[in-house]
Amino acid sequence: MDLPTWQAHDARIKLEQLPDGPPLIDRLPRSFVESLTPREALALKYEPRAFLRRRQRPPTDNDWLTWCLLTGRSWGKSFSAAAWIVEQLRTPGDIMLIAPTIDQVWGLQVDTIKQLLPPWLRFVERVARGQLIFPDTGARLLLWSAQNTQLRGFNLKAAWGEELTVWPSGRETWSNLTRALRVKGATPARAVATFTPPRELSWV
Repeated sequence: MDLPTWQAHDARIKLEQLPDGPPLIDRLPRSFVESLTPREALALKYEPRAFLRRRQRPPTDNDWLTWCLLTGRSWGKSFSAAAWIVEQLRTPGDIMLIAPTIDQVWGLQVDTIKQLLPPWLRFVERVARGQLIFPDTGARLLLWSAQNTQLRGFNLKAAWGEELTVWPSGRETWSNLTRALRVKGATPARAVATFTPPRELSWV
């Protein structure tokens, strides 16, 4: 698909879509919020269904494998993906974060995830190994630079790819990543991809 065709297709989709509207937490009556106990208020603060807009939440069907967030800046792509990753951290298994560089993994992905982590979800950083360990749930975040296309030997239940269109060898890295997504639980192994609309669609 060339860029003009994609733009025409995107324009048609936008005409068919309704605005998001504010998230649930901004629509709750003040009297309801004031009636919450401190524990209930804390739980609400870290509940994705409360603070995400409708279109920032993952697909509701159970068959999807890749959730693609292709939007302009300030839409909340990283926020949405991070919230989904936090949900995956509640159960055992390896989850990979990949960005163009390892500094971007820490700065764009890990930092956003930390903002959304509830205080009862403890973790230990293993900076030298590029890992975050979650001892209470058995989950592990693996941090990876897209400059390294070799993803053999991993057994992942989930992954988040950031800014795929500027990965040095995007097609190869993504192909290898999807092969590593092979640990099935209550749902299939899944990935979320976040990036701004590219000038050149290429392999995406």
